[in-house]
Amino acid sequence: MRLHRTRRFSRNAALGGLTLAILVPLPALAQAIEQANVPTGDTTGAEIIVQASRSADGYRPTDSYVASGVAANVLNTPRSISMASQQVLQDRGVVNLEQAIKTLPGVSQDNSFGGTQDSFNIRGFRVYSSVASTNPGILIDGVRGAMARGFQANTDRVELLSGPSAMLYGRTEPGGVINIVRKQPLYTAYRAFEGNIGSYGQYRAVGDLSGPIGQLAGGETAYRLVVAGEKQDYWRNVGHDMRNLLIAPSLGWRDDKVQLVLAYEYNDSTAPMDRGTILQNGKPVAVPAKRSFSEDFSRYHSVSHFVRGNLDYAATDWLTLRTRAAYMNYLTSDVQVNASRLNAQGDLTRFVLANRHGRQENTYLQETGVATFATGQLKHELLFGADYRYQNRRQAGQDMSDIRGGFNIYNPVYGQLSESDAVAQPSDGPFFINRSREWGVFAQDSVTLGRLTAAAGLRWSHIMQFGAAQGEVSDDSSKGVFLPSASLLYRLTDRVSVYGSYSTSYHPNASVPAAGPVPASGPFAPEKGEGWEAGAKAEFFGGKLLTTAALFRIDKTNVLTTSDDVTSTVGSVRAQGGELTVSGQVTPAFNLIASYTYLDAKVRDDPTLGGNRFVNVPTNKGSIFGTYEIRSGALKGLAAGSGVTASSRIAVDTANAAFLPGYATVDAVLRYRARLANGMIYRIQLNARNLLDKNYYPYANGVYRIGVGEPRTVMLTGKIEF
Repeated sequence: MRLHRTRRFSRNAALGGLTLAILVPLPALAQAIEQANVPTGDTTGAEIIVQASRSADGYRPTDSYVASGVAANVLNTPRSISMASQQVLQDRGVVNLEQAIKTLPGVSQDNSFGGTQDSFNIRGFRVYSSVASTNPGILIDGVRGAMARGFQANTDRVELLSGPSAMLYGRTEPGGVINIVRKQPLYTAYRAFEGNIGSYGQYRAVGDLSGPIGQLAGGETAYRLVVAGEKQDYWRNVGHDMRNLLIAPSLGWRDDKVQLVLAYEYNDSTAPMDRGTILQNGKPVAVPAKRSFSEDFSRYHSVSHFVRGNLDYAATDWLTLRTRAAYMNYLTSDVQVNASRLNAQGDLTRFVLANRHGRQENTYLQETGVATFATGQLKHELLFGADYRYQNRRQAGQDMSDIRGGFNIYNPVYGQLSESDAVAQPSDGPFFINRSREWGVFAQDSVTLGRLTAAAGLRWSHIMQFGAAQGEVSDDSSKGVFLPSASLLYRLTDRVSVYGSYSTSYHPNASVPAAGPVPASGPFAPEKGEGWEAGAKAEFFGGKLLTTAALFRIDKTNVLTTSDDVTSTVGSVRAQGGELTVSGQVTPAFNLIASYTYLDAKVRDDPTLGGNRFVNVPTNKGSIFGTYEIRSGALKGLAAGSGVTASSRIAVDTANAAFLPGYATVDAVLRYRARLANGMIYRIQLNARNLLDKNYYPYANGVYRIGVGEPRTVMLTGKIEF
């Protein structure tokens, strides 16, 4: 199936282009923030807005912008921040976001549209890649994107900010946000080439080139180009293969007061679309995990264009101004085989559903300022700004076949359904349209007196939302809302801090379009969230190891929940519990990252469902991963590591009619890395995931859509850097 071509840019593309056009000449009018040179491609800077300081020291996170919009050491930030650093990603052999979040606290996998999207629970509440207009909370360089899979070969690290984050990011989920930070242009020469081969015919190649270009307008210029291609057969017995192509160039310019980064990403991706397995009598049906109930033609295809620009201007020694702009155009199309009914003998009825010519455009613009000053003994760090977000999502049509039998899950015969069985459904207009606009202004003042820092912030957002399905308007709303936040942090010593915070969230629920025989639903009342958190952070071993312990409670009203494509709301959900995270260097040879979360997420204020466990949320989840490297002698550079990820059982639906069992999986790595006399670094690495080949079920979307975890896979990596 070929995606339609876009013949012209919409007015939002023009706005995105205009924004970047404004960014480009600014270096000629100002001077740029100084940026330290980065010696290798594994350490590309520290933050979301401008790469100017370290983001991590090995496994240990150091600096981040994700919580407050200003560069701050994680130890001094009154929120729970966790990170999968570049070294963690490399040691674990991570190639997607599902693998990256394994070691982060309070995060578990959620319904992922047949395994084609990024979708997770953070502290009990779902965040979804912005291909869908609901549940935003996965960011790319601090911007809500529209990519089904945001983790690509140009990813530097993955950050997790837990708890409500609306003050900085507008409409988001109260559980938190995941921020995928991209690699930036380097001002020293860097070259890297990587190849991977693995289970199920996996082939992957990555080229990463960066370095200086020369002088321009009194400043330095640099470039970075990341190109990656990947192909892999599907691991189940029936299913489309996976293919992914990334081309990601970026340019940088800086002098002593201005830093500018312009970046573009092209991504063409095809993935198998598989609704998983089925529950019968409260348990997954007794068939091999590799047996699919789908067909080879079932797939999801997307093409995305992502343009963004970041500009930092040090206007004075006390005032820094920042501009961030982004535009994304995302085209999608999918064909899927869905289960309808299963009887006691294993006879399954199925149908083909095809979503044709989907398109989404995202435009983002933010202007912020950070002012530092003193009033008497009080030191202030004042953040202020305004932002604009626009999202336009539409789908031209939907095709569907009739519901057919003749397929038995215990003795399957494939090929009884074909893509051509799906015929266009009648519609008076586009199958659906969802549009939203958000304008926001915000300010936050952090005041420090000695070892005590108090912060208070307020955001005002005005959100407009429009939805129509098959020619009928389902939502046309507009609302302004104030979103406060506050925090306290006290430094007990230079290595220990305690904190408390309060934050809020707001998210207007979009109408949900029809899905085959399931009719459209909505509009729904908006979701509102409040979060409280108290915690402590401590550094050990000279600051090489960071631990964070946090207690939290989040209340959210009008919560959407989906089961077998049927969407409804529950009165409210309360998620409360505690987290413990440890990350860093225990000894020069031993690195460790570990987390544990206890999470009690239950429905409240609902006459039917009150007291029930919320969907896809484990009460207990933990992960530990460590590596030990020989640092001297004949085996210097040889390292081995392993880890365990464990989860307790999860509810399949809000009625708690069934639960999926808990599980534990084991990963392992063996690596050899050496530096040659000419400075070249080479690395050979073998990763094994799910080493014990455990059958497990990480998420549910009703009884007919149970996610199936991947079996044991191995991947061999070779990489050179110079």
